[in-house]
Amino acid sequence: RLDEFVNRVKGVELVSSAEGNGLSVRGGAIRETDVRLDGISLQDPRSENSYLALNSTTVEEIQILTGGFQAKYGGIRSGLLNVVTKDGSRDRYTLALKVDMAPAQQKFFGTNPWSSESWIYRIFAGEYAMSGVTPGDTTVPIEFRNFRGWAYRFTQDRRLDSLQKLELWKRQHPQYDFAGRPDIYMEGSITGPVPGADIPLLGLYARRTTFLFGFKYEDSQLAFPLGPRNSYKDWNTQLKLTSTLSNELRLSVNGLYAKLETVSGGQTTSYGGALVDASSSFNFLNSTQTSVRQQARLLAADNLWQMFNKSRLQYYDQRYVVGGAKITHTLGASAFYTLDLQVGYTDQQLNPFSLDTSRADSWFTLIGTNGQPIRYLNVPVGGSPNASTNPGSDALNMFRLYGGLQRVDSSYSFVAQLKGDLTAQLGRHHQVEAGFSARFQKLFVYTGTWLQAQMSFTPDLWQYFTETPLEIGLYVQDKLEFEGMILNAGVRLDYLNPMKKGFAVGIPPDDNYRKLYNDIYQNLDGAWGAYDRWLLFRDMLDDPPGWPRTNNKVQVHVSPRLGVSFPITDNSKLYFNYGHFYQRPAVSFMYNLTVDLAATLLPTPDLAMGRTVSYEFGYEQVFLDDFLFNVTAYYKDIRNEPLSRQFINYYGDNIVRSYFPDAYRGRSRH
Repeated sequence: RLDEFVNRVKGVELVSSAEGNGLSVRGGAIRETDVRLDGISLQDPRSENSYLALNSTTVEEIQILTGGFQAKYGGIRSGLLNVVTKDGSRDRYTLALKVDMAPAQQKFFGTNPWSSESWIYRIFAGEYAMSGVTPGDTTVPIEFRNFRGWAYRFTQDRRLDSLQKLELWKRQHPQYDFAGRPDIYMEGSITGPVPGADIPLLGLYARRTTFLFGFKYEDSQLAFPLGPRNSYKDWNTQLKLTSTLSNELRLSVNGLYAKLETVSGGQTTSYGGALVDASSSFNFLNSTQTSVRQQARLLAADNLWQMFNKSRLQYYDQRYVVGGAKITHTLGASAFYTLDLQVGYTDQQLNPFSLDTSRADSWFTLIGTNGQPIRYLNVPVGGSPNASTNPGSDALNMFRLYGGLQRVDSSYSFVAQLKGDLTAQLGRHHQVEAGFSARFQKLFVYTGTWLQAQMSFTPDLWQYFTETPLEIGLYVQDKLEFEGMILNAGVRLDYLNPMKKGFAVGIPPDDNYRKLYNDIYQNLDGAWGAYDRWLLFRDMLDDPPGWPRTNNKVQVHVSPRLGVSFPITDNSKLYFNYGHFYQRPAVSFMYNLTVDLAATLLPTPDLAMGRTVSYEFGYEQVFLDDFLFNVTAYYKDIRNEPLSRQFINYYGDNIVRSYFPDAYRGRSRH
């Protein structure tokens, strides 16, 4: 796996956290590292998680930057992974194929907690089921020693006889069948000349063009049955066409389509503890080692309390569609330029594991001691009743059967970027580069969570907005080479336009903030929590009535970059890097709006861009021709991280929160 291979690189860690799944470089956040395919970003603008499950058979080169970023790199503060794929040959076709299949097997050591050998089933459905645990029996785990047996008349559910109690427990605590299918991992690629050289008109293009076609498919069983799906499926396909239009002109067209199907990771999205947004979830489960550890943590939390509750996780589906066209034009022996147009689309679908209680098969019947039938919901195997967030436990109150946040998401992001770079060799010692990038984004966010026992569209649990931020970058840099010393010096300008007016807040906060929910929403047509009332309310969210506004604020920042390395001997060198790096705040801080009876959380489109100032000093030594010794010390000063401030009126009935760049994430040294 390409992602787990990168995880072995010094300073790079594959993580699964509340931010999502991705790469952490030198302790940085996932969003601070970009992953690119032939220079095309695979990062979702909303979650700022990158697609990592790439096809290794298409790879020509992997470039990993963990420090010393030149001025041409923007929008990142920790690291960059660029995967360069094969171009293919005009002379031959090359086929690569890799197939891995592992038989169905348990993916953890020890006793399967859903098996008859586990203490849970031995106590409640095995040798202890009827008679219970003998007082003083220390061979039984302490949490089960108070069980008196189903034959004990005061053991719940007292409406049933002992056999029916046992039957109810078995139905509500199923022995989930999982890891019963093999793990399949397939990837392959073919490269070579584009066929059709003899076809009129098309032949002229085909004779100058090579192609790469790749396909990857993964179907891996999750380690534990934690959600409505027991497997992680991920597939992608890639096409790359490389054309030599003339001796001076080269065109490359690239595209990737990827889709994954799994379950959510059970964590509410947060960024450094500054934001907890119950409506968003960017974390999901897969088959990597870090994710398996996360699955174990989910299972073991609260002493297996949730081991039967599959509805605490949601169905998670995501698509990535990216593409680009790049022109490289050589202007002479010492200069060339590139123009690069890139587009990307990402969508995310989250749906709860919901039990429709209106269906007859959502219930089962047992006969009570009075001879009358008693109906029970078919939980947990059917999901949470009507996507209820209300928790439900078994008769003994020992295991959760359903409930928890039931997230729904149908958001998508679109990004278009135009980049241009000019490189010129000036004399023997100077290589000068200059360039620009313009990045337009469209972010449509429609996400929320159901309320308690109802599928309610309450304003405090939903996010709905469409925003179009614009980012522009300009840079110039010089690479000086002289007698073994290499000096990279440059400067970058970053421009951010949120394309949205902000909201003014002070002491006391404007009373119109409170009125949006308490007065306006309460008096709209339709019932409270109904979809028709929500439709009327959501149309007001872009410009809420009476809320004081500020002007759309543009940010411009200048970032110096410096890197120098010089030899000490033929086999050793010292190097030093210094740079300022700016990055747009997370979408949730800039655009999320939450209103409820108690408080209003404002979006902050003019929130200052996060800034990292990085210093790095290192030493490298080659010995015995085949070994490289490297020691690096680095220091990062991370500022402008968001924290909320709270504004309260005299009576305490109007609370408004807004984000400010007050947090200081600290320094890291290695």
